[in-house]
Amino acid sequence: MNKLTLFIAGKEIQFFSAKLGYSLEKLAHTFEAEITYESFDKPEKVEWRLNDKVVMTGQLDTTSTRTDSGRRGLRISGRSLSANMIDSRIKMDAEYGQSFKALVGKIAGEFGLGVVSNSDKSNEVIDEFQINCESPMASLAQLAKQKNLMLIERDGSILIEAPGTYQVENIALIEGENLASFEIDRNWTDLFYQYEVQGPWEEGDKAVVTYAGANPVRKRVIMADKASDGVSCSDRAEYEKNLAIAKGLSVKATIPGIWLELSGIALNRLVLIKSVKQSFEEKLLIKSLSINVGEKSQQTELELFRPFAEKSDA
Repeated sequence: MNKLTLFIAGKEIQFFSAKLGYSLEKLAHTFEAEITYESFDKPEKVEWRLNDKVVMTGQLDTTSTRTDSGRRGLRISGRSLSANMIDSRIKMDAEYGQSFKALVGKIAGEFGLGVVSNSDKSNEVIDEFQINCESPMASLAQLAKQKNLMLIERDGSILIEAPGTYQVENIALIEGENLASFEIDRNWTDLFYQYEVQGPWEEGDKAVVTYAGANPVRKRVIMADKASDGVSCSDRAEYEKNLAIAKGLSVKATIPGIWLELSGIALNRLVLIKSVKQSFEEKLLIKSLSINVGEKSQQTELELFRPFAEKSDA
C-alpha cells in the first residue's frame, strides 16, 4: 500500500485522516487533516510526501481544537505555495514589450515560485501590463485565457501549459476493473452560440466566435481589459467557447488506493475512461482530484471533462 506522510516545520507528524485537493479552477492546492495534538502559533511550512516523493508543499492556514469525544487531536487546513500570491494585493508599474512567460516569472519569483512553460505561446509579447493594488493572479489568469493557456502550480513552480497537451502514462480507468464508482453528467448551461470578447473601450478591439451546437439566441459578451488587440480578443473568445464545450460532459470517478501518477502531476492530463455498461469510451482531461486517507482506507476521487474539444478519440 502506498504511504502518505506529513511534515510540519520539518517534523514528521502522525495524522488520523487527510484530504489533499488539486483543481484546474484553483491555482493553490488545498489540504486538511486531523493530526495528533501539536501547538502552532504561526503558519508553519507543510510538506506532504507520497512514498518519499513530495506531492504538495505549502503552509498552515488554520488550526482548530474542540473538547468532545469525536475529535482526538488538532484539525488543520492550508494551501500550497501559490496561496501567498493569490492572497496578496500588489502594485506593479507598467511593463512594456515583455513576454507572458517573463511576466509570470517576474511576479512568481517575488513569492518564491519558479516558472516553467510547455507552450511557445507563452513567449508571445504583451504590449503593456500593470497591476493596480490587486491580486496578481487576477491579471495573469486573464492573460492566460487570452492565449488559451493554463496556469498550474507544480513542484514549486507555475507551469504554463495548453489544455490537454499530455496524457497520464500507462493508466486507463475501466469500470469493473479499477473504478469503485463512475458517474457521467451532461450540462449545457454554460454553452452559448455566440461569444463576443471586447477589449478596453478606448481600443475598440473585439472578436466574435460562434458554436453551432448551441441555441442561436444564446449570447455572451465578455469585457477583457487586459486584451491588447483583436488577436487577444479572438483567443479569449475561443477559450471561453472551448471551456463551455469541455464542461458539457463531466465524469466523476473513484479509485481504490492512492497513486503518485494520480496526484497533482495528473492535473491537465488526458486519461482513458471506459464503461461497457454505459457504452462510454473516451479520453478525458483531469480537472480535479483529491487524495483521501483514513486509518483503514485510501481512495482517489477524480473529476474529468472533455479536453476543450467536442470529443477526443479513444
